[in-house]
Amino acid sequence: MGLNPGALWLGDGVFFELAGAVYLNLGIRLEDGIEQIEGAAEILGSEFETARQRVLVQRNAALLR
Repeated sequence: MGLNPGALWLGDGVFFELAGAVYLNLGIRLEDGIEQIEGAAEILGSEFETARQRVLVQRNAALLR
């Protein structure tokens, strides 16, 4: 996966950690021939949303304790 570092800093996005993985929704198009992110994998939007919902449930549960 190629990522333009300047676009990362100038763009807005969502990121979180779940089960040792970092999920990024950068809102930008990934580019060929730009810096590569070691260990990165592209996933479906539905997989990202499922993980995001799990994190939100965990955070809400922690607030209620």
